Amino acid sequence: MCEVALEAVWREQGAAGLNDLRDKGIISQRLFDQANEVRLWGNVAKHELIAQPISREDAEELLTYLEDILDDVYVKPKRRAALKEKREQLEKGGETSRNR
Repeated sequence: MCEVALEAVWREQGAAGLNDLRDKGIISQRLFDQANEVRLWGNVAKHELIAQPISREDAEELLTYLEDILDDVYVKPKRRAALKEKREQLEKGGETSRNR
């Protein structure tokens, strides 16, 4: 499921895949490495006959990787934009919603 979420991210961002996300600067090399690991684990889970199930610890680590990616692509830009807007309002002498 993590791999499906990654595919949704790159499609929504107008990228052709993980390499394109990195090359466009949407994700860093560190996040690319994490995303690639998620992708590779997804391939193993889908296509390989594995002798043992994926452990809970491994699955949680992969979810953490995905969370990092989603945070950088979606959450942090929204937070930066909101903070920038508040600062710009303060610079104009206006009130932010927090000061009202």
